[in-house]
Amino acid sequence: MVQWYGLFAPAGTPDAVIARLRAETNKMLALPDLKEKLSNAGGVESWITSPEEFAAQIRSEYATYGKLVKQVGAKID
Repeated sequence: MVQWYGLFAPAGTPDAVIARLRAETNKMLALPDLKEKLSNAGGVESWITSPEEFAAQIRSEYATYGKLVKQVGAKID
């Protein structure tokens, strides 16, 4: 199992705002000192994707782990 982090914005956020946030975040993630800090914090590596690729990843994991949760009968108390 792989742990990942992502940024989300409310539905209806203008495309220009999403593009700016993505560009600025990608610039920060490319900084050598930030890469080193993330790596030292448990081997975190940045995985920069498009919004569409990220959405596909979420759908894929939802399908995979949703099936697993149903198989084992896990419940939220």
